[in-house]
Amino acid sequence: MKWFASSTLRWFEPVTVAIQSISQKGLAGVEIWSEHIDYYQTSIRDIQKVQESLSLMYTFHAPSWDLNLTALNKGMREQSIGEIERSFERAALLKAPNVTVHPGRLTVANSLLAWHEEQQIKSTERLVILAKQYGVTLSMEMMEPIRKELITTPEQMNRLTDVVGHGIEVTFDVAHLPLTTDVVQAFGQTKRIGKVHVSDSTPVQYHVPLGEGAIRLEPVMEKLKHVSVPLVLEGMDRGHDQTLERHLRYIENSREESVNEISCY
Repeated sequence: MKWFASSTLRWFEPVTVAIQSISQKGLAGVEIWSEHIDYYQTSIRDIQKVQESLSLMYTFHAPSWDLNLTALNKGMREQSIGEIERSFERAALLKAPNVTVHPGRLTVANSLLAWHEEQQIKSTERLVILAKQYGVTLSMEMMEPIRKELITTPEQMNRLTDVVGHGIEVTFDVAHLPLTTDVVQAFGQTKRIGKVHVSDSTPVQYHVPLGEGAIRLEPVMEKLKHVSVPLVLEGMDRGHDQTLERHLRYIENSREESVNEISCY
């Protein structure tokens, strides 16, 4: 299992410091968020200098908070594609070959669905070409089923990847699925998974520490033992809430329970 941590689990410090902090946790790598770089106005060169002293792997998360690949406004769509292209360049410079990108959203809830789906295909096809030019892989994320989100189910994601063809992978987010959904079954139904985002969720909050939400995690963790893609611990820690440490305590306890179960046979 290749455990990574999202840099946003150390949002209270710049990316350069966050990477060093995460490196002390014994994880395989870090997923660097573009917004984290922008918030602290950290230079790529400063991050590269820190990377030189660490033996970590890296993935990247493109900007999403201010963007919309399927916006009704063409200028917004073009700006969104441009910002994501810039993230491909950043990822290449930071030796992060896999870049998570959020799909577009509806401009108005429950309106113009077919038009937005067409724009999603067009934008994704352009991004696949751009990603290839920078030597990175586009990984489209399956989102939570909330208002205006366009791709929230394995079926919707599979339709997109089937149409786009080669050059696209999928970021499967455990916490984005409804609590009534069988996560392992949804995982098996989703094609081209190249990365997994891992956290817990409750009826009112996504991305809480593992074991502190309502997801039935035992079968999920068992499934993840048998995958080779990066497993990225997620969350937003703005104030020293020790979210990463709480994630890791759950993982360690799960390992101990597995060992104890085996020793009983």
